[in-house]
Amino acid sequence: MGGGGVVISGSTDAVNDVPWLAYRLLPFFLTLVLSLALAGCASRAQRPAPVVPENRANPAPAATKLVVLVSDESPAFVDVANAIVARAMPRPEIYNLKSDPARAAEVLRTVAASNNTSVVAIGMVAASAARQLQGKRVIFCQVFNPEQAGLITPWMRGVSALPPVAKSLREWKRLDPGLSRVGVITGDGLSELMREAHAAAREHGIQLTVATVRSDKEMLYAFKRMSATIEGYWLIPDNRVLSREALRELMAFSVKQGKQLMVFAPELLQHGGLISVESDAQDIAAQVLARMHEAGNASVVPGPAISRLTQVRVQVNPTMAKALGLKSPAKYVTQ
Repeated sequence: MGGGGVVISGSTDAVNDVPWLAYRLLPFFLTLVLSLALAGCASRAQRPAPVVPENRANPAPAATKLVVLVSDESPAFVDVANAIVARAMPRPEIYNLKSDPARAAEVLRTVAASNNTSVVAIGMVAASAARQLQGKRVIFCQVFNPEQAGLITPWMRGVSALPPVAKSLREWKRLDPGLSRVGVITGDGLSELMREAHAAAREHGIQLTVATVRSDKEMLYAFKRMSATIEGYWLIPDNRVLSREALRELMAFSVKQGKQLMVFAPELLQHGGLISVESDAQDIAAQVLARMHEAGNASVVPGPAISRLTQVRVQVNPTMAKALGLKSPAKYVTQ
């Protein structure tokens, strides 16, 4: 894999070169996909731990310090932790939970006893742990289905795990102006995301077909039924209904049927994706800190349950674009 894609931000069409999902988005999935023996991805997976060493002693009693809980050392989480550390003053206290319940319990006792009242939780493990805290303000991020996990409370709010749908669809339409029928399949509990998606689809003249399923088998069945009436499929990282086997079969079937795929990570372009859309760690960090600033010293976090991101990183698979009769914009092509 080559260089880095682009970030599209703000309310204008300006393009800025910024090294996601974001994330790399949801490395859990990327580990599963085809056993992830993907050429060129090894260096991406071997990123450093957060730039600030995690605290092992009780934190200092400065109430202005931000506490950052990181679920584990997945690149997606480390990227966001690094971005928050670079922006926040004074320097936050970082705790790596290592996806270990015993470790999480130990850290929670330390954080609960501290005078620090502002907590950022990165990933589901960290967010679920932070949900148990009392007397703190919590902003979580990199959590795909927070509604189902019960993470929304008056004192706990989040930042979206996905880039803005409207901008993602806009870039897809730039690639194929004739695109008019798109499908998406998810598990339940994503009503807010689907409301955003329907509004974005209408904005870009796209008819969006949505199916809600309970398992990966149901997802494949729904996808094969849907494929007769759609031109493209928006693949989102819902691990409840997207197993490694389902992902492999879905992408193979999509390529065979000549369907366009908008995927959630550039690694998937090698396996038949047409366009990948990712969030950006800097954008996530900015939104997290903005929410924390808005909360101030209040006992609750104001604003929506989940705030949206503003940027999307885009890459296009030129081979798939050519096979589908599309012209790939030069700025998206990575060698």
